[in-house]
Amino acid sequence: MGQIIQASFSEILPGEDGFNNSQLLDIFRFAERGLDILPVPVREYNGKYLHLDGRHRLLYHKIRGEESVWLYLLESREDFMSEEVFPDVPKVFLWENNDNIYGRWSGVEYNCNEIYVKDYNEYFERLAKNNGFLRDEKSCRTYLNFIFPDWLK
Repeated sequence: MGQIIQASFSEILPGEDGFNNSQLLDIFRFAERGLDILPVPVREYNGKYLHLDGRHRLLYHKIRGEESVWLYLLESREDFMSEEVFPDVPKVFLWENNDNIYGRWSGVEYNCNEIYVKDYNEYFERLAKNNGFLRDEKSCRTYLNFIFPDWLK
């Protein structure tokens, strides 16, 4: 079984590149409804935590200026996010995470090496440089509300 830990962004490596505006918006909307954001599933890799799913959750926390994030540290690809550990999370979210954990367990190292950054902070700087609206929460909300009118208040 995995374990819930908290880590700084300097301890995290990106396992996926890029982002999708509508998925980022979904995380903002989820949080605005007062729901807890699910920890990001990770595995250890080269002394850091390599994320297997949850790039939009990481972006959300980074955009908000947070220095650390809750992670779900897994020891194997069969270490699924269970209802026992996350009883208030809809099953569909757990299934989606578990599917990505299982499917990305091996290939995520390749993705990380292709992105080639020292940590998530450096990765975020690169994303924000190319997508200025990511630099802070107000800019991001303004941009998302422009693309998806009235979805964010």
